[in-house]
Amino acid sequence: MRVKDMPQVPSVLSIALHLPSLKFSYSHQLGVRLLALTPSRGYSAELAAGLTISLASFYGIPVSTTQIIVGCEMGVGLTENIRTGLNFGVLFKTFLGWIWTILLSLGFCAILFSMGAYAPSITMSNAIKEYRTTLYSELVGTVPGRQEAASCWWLRGV
Repeated sequence: MRVKDMPQVPSVLSIALHLPSLKFSYSHQLGVRLLALTPSRGYSAELAAGLTISLASFYGIPVSTTQIIVGCEMGVGLTENIRTGLNFGVLFKTFLGWIWTILLSLGFCAILFSMGAYAPSITMSNAIKEYRTTLYSELVGTVPGRQEAASCWWLRGV
């Protein structure tokens, strides 16, 4: 194992440990609760998903395989019967999950970026020290009796 591969080890382990619990819930959600998936319907949905992913890869379009398979299963269910072919409640919850995923990842990314972008740096701390010394020199010049810079708590260490 190379050193540059080490950051991937925790993520691979967490996915490997979490995947068995997700596999059943996703399979149950898409194959039983969304529509009654028989082997022939499943084959049709997987074939359509495979072709869609292959075309998207060929043209360089980034796609989500989960969204593609849900769309293919929607097509299979709507082909069977428009009103009763799909469980629209499960489909609505799936769409809400996708929207919440985008919004939460946007919020987390904004928080993490702002923590890094607006964190104090050495250049910023030097500018703050210069600003404080100019403020103190103006304060010493206008207020009599305050002549020592060492007495100011904000200038210690300058």
